[in-house]
Amino acid sequence: PQDPGVLKLRNKIMESLEEQLQLPIPLTWLPVSFVLRQHAKEKGVSWLQLKDVEEVVTKACSQDEDGDEVNVSDVLSFYHSLGHIRHYADNRHLHDIVFTDIHWLTNVISVLFCPRPKQSQEAKFRSQHDLLE
Repeated sequence: PQDPGVLKLRNKIMESLEEQLQLPIPLTWLPVSFVLRQHAKEKGVSWLQLKDVEEVVTKACSQDEDGDEVNVSDVLSFYHSLGHIRHYADNRHLHDIVFTDIHWLTNVISVLFCPRPKQSQEAKFRSQHDLLE
């Protein structure tokens, strides 16, 4: 038996999320973000292959509250919109990858756009580059 106050709070949170995202969110989806990050951490990576994610999400959710099978694309879209993961389903180069560590992804992108200065550049610019990191 759960505390009535906890149940009321959980229901209010779910109502707020559904209102903001304009879709109902099954309670079975709630642990998915944590489970995905934990799975990636155990593998020592910051991203997972989509096929691995599909297995993990299916196990974590088993079935939604209506008894239907979970729609992995909907779950990924939900957590992508919250900023917990990144899944670029429409990108032909990235659609099979789910990024579970947003901080790591941001660092990778910053390296692409802000490469380290060459030794021959002035020290002034190297120190300014360090401010970007």
